[in-house]
Amino acid sequence: MIKMNRTPFTISGYAEEEYFCDRKKETDTLIRLIKERHNIALVSPRGMGKTCLIRHLFAQRTVKSKYNTFLVDVHETESLCDMAVCFAKALIHESSVKGKKFLGDMLSSVNSIRSCVYFDYEGNPNLREDLSDRIEAESILDEIFSFFGSAGKRCIVAIDGFRRFPSYGSEVDKTVKYLRALTERNANVNFIYSCSGKYTEGQMSSGEYKSFFEGMTIFGLSPIPKESYCSFATEMFTLNGDRKLEYDAAVKVYDMMEGITANMQRLLNYLYLRTLPDHTCSLDDVEDGLKEYVNMTSYPYEEIYGLLPPVQRKVFSAIASEGRATNVTGSEFLSRYGLSASSVSSALRGLLSDDIISRENDAYMVSDRFLRFWYVYAKNDGLV
Repeated sequence: MIKMNRTPFTISGYAEEEYFCDRKKETDTLIRLIKERHNIALVSPRGMGKTCLIRHLFAQRTVKSKYNTFLVDVHETESLCDMAVCFAKALIHESSVKGKKFLGDMLSSVNSIRSCVYFDYEGNPNLREDLSDRIEAESILDEIFSFFGSAGKRCIVAIDGFRRFPSYGSEVDKTVKYLRALTERNANVNFIYSCSGKYTEGQMSSGEYKSFFEGMTIFGLSPIPKESYCSFATEMFTLNGDRKLEYDAAVKVYDMMEGITANMQRLLNYLYLRTLPDHTCSLDDVEDGLKEYVNMTSYPYEEIYGLLPPVQRKVFSAIASEGRATNVTGSEFLSRYGLSASSVSSALRGLLSDDIISRENDAYMVSDRFLRFWYVYAKNDGLV
């Protein structure tokens, strides 16, 4: 394994296979499902590593040799038109990577965006900022998928950020119906829909969403096994030959972050940076490092907490204090925090809607674990 000149715990993007932890079983299963032409809904809570798993899948030699792959990020979209622009950007990016011939064939086939493409001083293709004002969403998507159908290799299209669709307002049903039609009529394309958050709990079993997901393979992504991730973490710490991580310290990171990959990577990234060369990161260092990190990044947490209405703030505080709160309308919980059943029910609706609180089975917890630890530390220091 080649040494990195920076921390080996990546917190954005996909570095390369050597710095990607485990997921071999999941990757192999996805490859088999794609081979058998399954369309897949990749489902998990936020931060479990769905996007990196998709990038890891696309980086596999057997996938690169047999498929054209496209990852479409729709996290910032608010309409079908926005989504069409994201498809166009992903298509331009991947086409440029695949070479001039592929790019030329694409521009010849997708007429709607040809006039909106320009080349920068390095010869890289880009889309004009006013593309959304120039296109008709369904028309450009039809052209893009017509190109996918004639692109030689089969295509895998991953849509990352499917949880955004409920925010499309009056276009929600239209968007879901259109995507369902695209999924059903494009035999040369396999779809992977990355789904997370409260969206997956309520929408997959109701209305138009239910019929949309009925034709897919639901692939649930669980946390990386503790032993596997902790072994990975200790190995990464020694990568540059001058730092060590106690195995028990890695276990503590895993337990504190409840196996959420993104959170573990963020914390280990910081712990690696604060561990001096020729030193070992211990159990105590984990606690100290976490407190330093949340204090250093406290501004957004203070804003979130400060903007909560009084009743929501009180319910948030109770759940944050518990870690995982169950039976939140039961007499014991209500008595402990001076709450009423009606106030808890009312506050939870807003907290869940804003994704500040999440629900897993019968337990409620703070969605951002770092926000939860900021509150705990601030409370212990008498700051809230």
